Amino acid sequence: MKKIITAITLCSLAALLCSCGGSYRTVQTPEEMTKPFSCTGLHVSNATWHFVDELGQNVDVQGHCAKGKKHGQFEFYIQGKMIAKTKFTRDVENKTTCYAMAQTRMNLNDCMKINASNNSQNNN
Repeated sequence: MKKIITAITLCSLAALLCSCGGSYRTVQTPEEMTKPFSCTGLHVSNATWHFVDELGQNVDVQGHCAKGKKHGQFEFYIQGKMIAKTKFTRDVENKTTCYAMAQTRMNLNDCMKINASNNSQNNN
């Protein structure tokens, strides 16, 4: 009898801890959509962001937030043109395919810099 009560108590405690594990929002606020892409506090399948990056580019991003972290494929567009596809795993950039010059692999930051450089040369 003592083992049964102990088992029930442990199961109840485990269920309570799991239910309090963390709550993530499944909808972005308009403010979150206009800031650089961040998944903090979100669990959203089709998250979107529209912001101006530090290079002055108007960036549109689509991606997936899982348990408050960037997880899965993110697509980056500037002026309607896809600039990069990046794969994230638990907030860590795994690989990025950059379309700014030719389809090449590099990190996202470098890809965005190349695109900004290309655009400034084309505008001159």
